[in-house]
Amino acid sequence: MPAGKNGFTLIELMIVVVVIGLLAAIAIPNYLNIVNQTREGATKSNMHTFQLAAEDVAVRQSGAYGTATTVANNVLNNTFKNPFDGSIGVGNSWKSSLADKAGIVGYEANADTATGYTISGGKRDGSAMPLRLIGGN
Repeated sequence: MPAGKNGFTLIELMIVVVVIGLLAAIAIPNYLNIVNQTREGATKSNMHTFQLAAEDVAVRQSGAYGTATTVANNVLNNTFKNPFDGSIGVGNSWKSSLADKAGIVGYEANADTATGYTISGGKRDGSAMPLRLIGGN
């Protein structure tokens, strides 16, 4: 480079841009994967909280489990938040029947006074989580 001329050449700038692009191509998918794993962990925590609430209702009712709606309204005050979409209440943050779980992201619960309860979570892709909480007499 001639004396008195300072700066970077076009080739040097292109190399820097390519290196930054490669780093971003590696980092962004890893970041998104970690975010999804964190949200699935929050879903498992919510499932456990729902389980504790169902057991609390059973203790208060001399061993009779309440419905999922009873548990959500009376114990959880309908404030459960779905970690994936931030929704609150029945429909997206929890459902009253496992039959309605197709495609749900977050978690759903089914509680029955005769058989106990089953709580099953949903992953980002709508598939079920490997964790399934079951209680009953």
